[in-house]
Amino acid sequence: MSVADGVQVVGTVVSLIGVGFAMGTAYAARRHSHRSLQSALERVNSALSNIEVNSIRVTPAIARLGTQVVIDFDITSKLSAPLEVWLGADIPYGSDQYFYDATQDKVIALEPGENTYSRYLTLAAPLRSGLWMINAGVWVGKKSDPDHSIRLVLRRVEITVS
Repeated sequence: MSVADGVQVVGTVVSLIGVGFAMGTAYAARRHSHRSLQSALERVNSALSNIEVNSIRVTPAIARLGTQVVIDFDITSKLSAPLEVWLGADIPYGSDQYFYDATQDKVIALEPGENTYSRYLTLAAPLRSGLWMINAGVWVGKKSDPDHSIRLVLRRVEITVS
């Protein structure tokens, strides 16, 4: 396991702990049973262990500012039924700032087996010419709302903006 993979695993575990706490608080407030919370956590755990992103591709790899790129996600799902997820993408710039377009985030039904899913990202200001890293993620939860979603997978891919 590479350092980057280790960091991703730690990030995922931290996210799950936070989501688990939030889910627990919400369930307690609504007086749902312990079994409901346990069932939800088991579903999240199942998704995490049964979904693998084999590769991410950005086309074109060299793109002009103001154009749209296609981000392809090659995903294997070992789940027995489709799972609704959303595909997100952002480009970090500056200090704790991210370029993204939530209108281009895409909800999909992640089907069992090996499949390719696509979404778009339009390159615009504040990006400038140069080499950038796109964060491409697969999330379960409320579309375009990381505070109410769990990131199942995060991959980074380079793009050159000209």
